[in-house]
Amino acid sequence: MLTQTFIHIQGIGYATERRLWELGARTWEAFLAIRPQPRLPLSRAEDLPAAVAASLERLAAGDHRFFARRLPSRDHWRALPEFGERILFLDIETDGGTEIDSVTVIGAHDGRQLHQFVRGQNLLDFPDLADQAQLLVTFFGSGFDLPLLRRAFPRLPLDQLHVDLCYALRRLGHRGGLKAIEREIGLARSADTAGLNGWDAVRLWQEYRWGREDSLTTLRRYNAEDVENMRPLLAYAYERLRARALGEAWEECDIRNAERGM
Repeated sequence: MLTQTFIHIQGIGYATERRLWELGARTWEAFLAIRPQPRLPLSRAEDLPAAVAASLERLAAGDHRFFARRLPSRDHWRALPEFGERILFLDIETDGGTEIDSVTVIGAHDGRQLHQFVRGQNLLDFPDLADQAQLLVTFFGSGFDLPLLRRAFPRLPLDQLHVDLCYALRRLGHRGGLKAIEREIGLARSADTAGLNGWDAVRLWQEYRWGREDSLTTLRRYNAEDVENMRPLLAYAYERLRARALGEAWEECDIRNAERGM
């Protein structure tokens, strides 16, 4: 989807992007081959080929930050196929606070295996894994997980591409928290964690501090399911957002071109 995208280029909005598709520029390569002329101010029209060529160069270089800075945050999902090999699904648990030392457990799945970082054990190892990621996936991470992680690790920029599933799924009509949406889509939790929520995560951490090792085991399992269930949710959201953004738009373009005899 990224190589069909033009909205990361200054001066290009959704309507102009659709116009470019309608004119036959359905990929960056196609644009450079046919050089369509959308209705743009002359200076921006003249700069557009160079901007498209630069996009191809930055993609070939694997420069995820180039696209993270330029794509609207709501459209970072478009970069999933191109940068999904270095993905990181993230979810944190806390002691109920929002301070620099509030994070208790960080769950992170890199697409191959689950990693968990626990306060007092290996929490400080998290930045080494996070630095390797090009695309982050969270559920309401924009408002919770990432701000807390930036406080806990002030030298960690966390400036990668970021898909916040809370907002991506909301655009598809899903409301509520992660567990409610999981149930709507048909994802099940284990018997050990079914019915647990964020406040239970706080309670389990306190019980662990009071000496109950089994509470940490349950907390880690709860966190692991939060992280691992994001993977099918991302696949679900991506296919539907792509169909909405691309499939419907291209179908409309084909109809218009047919009417014009193009």
